[in-house]
Amino acid sequence: DEEFFLDVLSGLNWAERSGIRPAVAQGMSGLAVACDVLGLAWLAARYHQRAVTAADALGDVVIRASAAFGRALHDAYIGAWSEATSGMRGAAGMFRAHGKLRERGVAEATLALLLIMRGDLHEAS
Repeated sequence: DEEFFLDVLSGLNWAERSGIRPAVAQGMSGLAVACDVLGLAWLAARYHQRAVTAADALGDVVIRASAAFGRALHDAYIGAWSEATSGMRGAAGMFRAHGKLRERGVAEATLALLLIMRGDLHEAS
């Protein structure tokens, strides 16, 4: 949807202009997920990598977990199931370690869905 894409893009633009580095990292991750949803996997991959790099530079584990979550979704979109499940496990673990219960729950539910989609019903339960 064009409106969704433009909203995400304008949020990233605002963050970059404002110089708010955590918002830039999250905005890059958001734009990457939007690109995935729109079928632009090549562009999504670029923004996911930029989000991870920006999050690593910040040293903020929660921002890094958010970038890992987005990257794991991208890996699922392109059919890289092992990377997707590994990345989602990592994101859930980072959220868990920092007391982010809602984000942890979303990551763990998404991991279960990825495992079910991959056919790993035993591991998903």
